[in-house]
Amino acid sequence: MAPLSFDLRHYSFMMALDALIDAFRVALSAMDDQLLRAHADMAAHGQYLATGGDDGAVYIDDHYSHDTADLLMMEHSDASSAARAIREAFVISLFHLWERSARSWVKCEEQSYAKLAKALRAAGLPIHQKMATLNDLSNFLKHANKSKRDETRRKLREYITGPLLVVNISDEKIEKIIGYIRASSPLAGSLNVSVANESQ
Repeated sequence: MAPLSFDLRHYSFMMALDALIDAFRVALSAMDDQLLRAHADMAAHGQYLATGGDDGAVYIDDHYSHDTADLLMMEHSDASSAARAIREAFVISLFHLWERSARSWVKCEEQSYAKLAKALRAAGLPIHQKMATLNDLSNFLKHANKSKRDETRRKLREYITGPLLVVNISDEKIEKIIGYIRASSPLAGSLNVSVANESQ
């Protein structure tokens, strides 16, 4: 039997990557729909109040508890938080899938990202220059280590804002991250993906 001219692990990685992306987009679409409904409910309630409608305030033991507007704002906040959590979990999963696969490509057992990147380069495999940043972002999302604020802001300025190190991963940034992951696949050349090799 003639030897295969390609590594099935590379195709397995791309198939797993596509499945992960599809699952993310389905989940995020559901959250986006929920956010749109929450927006619509808040707008409709505002119009109802403008015509003299009752806000449905609830009192417990003669103390104000909440009203309809409060409940609608909570619904919107919950949907927004869920969408943010989905984006963050997706970034962690993306990087973990790539890292686990990359270690199998070069048979690297080292836990250090720098050593993995070095092994990939030595093997002639592509690795996008942004992968080091994604490694830092994934670690921050998993461990939320805010002890080195200045260093964290410097490394992750694309994804973190403010003194409290608030993570901000927009849909546009998600698409770019997907691109960095695809460009760091052994099949990047066959996919016509632009690759910038790391200089670190």
